[in-house]
Amino acid sequence: MALLSVLQAVREESEIEFVAADAGGDEFVNTGREAVIITNNDSTPKTLTIVTQQTVDGEAVDDKEVVVPPGETHLVGPFPTGIYNRPADSRVELEYSAVTDVTVAIVRIA
Repeated sequence: MALLSVLQAVREESEIEFVAADAGGDEFVNTGREAVIITNNDSTPKTLTIVTQQTVDGEAVDDKEVVVPPGETHLVGPFPTGIYNRPADSRVELEYSAVTDVTVAIVRIA
């Protein structure tokens, strides 16, 4: 699982640096103010899964799934820390149905 860098949003112009989605999944440190930008440049839909860490009455909460159609870019987030953060390191885990021509970036809003 690859650790993604987080781009801090600022008032000046900032280039968003996308990286290739990792076949083993990606993760990022989450403060509750982050969002994922995911682009699918492939010809087939891709599913982004955001892994939940929370349980209710001992039952796992379903993971959040987002389908990204071919040729589209989607913005997903923010992610409440109590639901999505891994307790040991405050990271959110991302999984992909496939990674061919899929890129991601993480942005933190003030």
